[in-house]
Amino acid sequence: MWLYRKPSPPPPITFRFSRHQGPLRRILDAHPISARIADNNGSFPIHVAASTGSIKALQILIAVDLTYAGLRDDEGRTFLHVAIQNKRDNTVEFACQEPKLAWVLNMQDNDGSTALHLAVLIGELRIFSYLMQNKQVLVSLQNYNEQTALDISFGSRTTGLSYGMDPRHTPDLGARHGNYRQDQFEEERIPKLDEEKESKKITESTQALGIGAVLVATATFAAAFTMPGGYRADDHADARRELRIRRVQFVVSNALAFTLSCIATTLLVLSGAAAVDTRARQASLGFAVAFLMGAARSFCVAFALGMYVVLAPVALATAIAACFITSFTPLDVTLFVRVFFIEARTLHRRLGIEAWWTLGKMIVGNLLSEFWCYIVIFGLPAVLKLKRN
Repeated sequence: MWLYRKPSPPPPITFRFSRHQGPLRRILDAHPISARIADNNGSFPIHVAASTGSIKALQILIAVDLTYAGLRDDEGRTFLHVAIQNKRDNTVEFACQEPKLAWVLNMQDNDGSTALHLAVLIGELRIFSYLMQNKQVLVSLQNYNEQTALDISFGSRTTGLSYGMDPRHTPDLGARHGNYRQDQFEEERIPKLDEEKESKKITESTQALGIGAVLVATATFAAAFTMPGGYRADDHADARRELRIRRVQFVVSNALAFTLSCIATTLLVLSGAAAVDTRARQASLGFAVAFLMGAARSFCVAFALGMYVVLAPVALATAIAACFITSFTPLDVTLFVRVFFIEARTLHRRLGIEAWWTLGKMIVGNLLSEFWCYIVIFGLPAVLKLKRN
């Protein structure tokens, strides 16, 4: 006779980790409920791991129970909110690249703010980029004040002079404004320009930049009357021709540096005058910075060409080495290149093929704005040579 026996329930699922795999795993093995116990501030272990940027701890907690990722503290923040407020870009990158955590990306805290709202408010470009590269992040969600991330971007931008390279100045990437009148939004939520504070900022910037502009103008003025290498040339015809070309390029670069530094000095004098309108002073300072950067780059090229003309007839290898070392002067653009790369990658991953037109304009515009003086220095002698031939 067959007797029916009720099957015994399956043993509870436990996580058995090696004692060599860290204290967190041993704690979870002994007390799995400890990951759901909050401290006096309402923070759970996953919040602490996110605030310290411990990716290994986050991976362990999520592997044990994926619902830990949705735990909220007393302010309604998830671990992603905490990571953004503590500027832990590695934690944000992990959350955005882990498919299992997609449901956490758009969760809102007690104020209705998502991770994207906080990223724009804090102004960390890398964090903003990681979020925008994930297409599951909704860019037009409103918080409880009916503000989208784009509204916060407009409302938290720095008035007057600003650096400009932060999420508050990046393209909206398809984001929309909240449900309100545009005139009311501009009146109530966009900060107004503080004339007195802005005037002080412009004056201090003018004083610092004026020293650099005068130094470049003085050095290039003196170099104009001291031709590198004099009129001495090598006996070989090709060597004489090359040195003559380098002298022409030296004259062009030195003249360009002197002219740009003089223009920058004039604009700085205008921007430093308190009697001039604040908007005009802002514009003058902006143009002065652009001209001064061009003057500095041209001055560095003139220095390299001058050294080459002097050293090439007697020590060609040394002349080439000196020019190579001087070629590192444009490395100041590495910061701009980094920011441009981050923005380009964000545009490409967010918009796909549609971003290439925007990327093309960004590439051409940035290259021309940074290196146009090199085109003049090395292009003008080449054009003159072609016309002469």
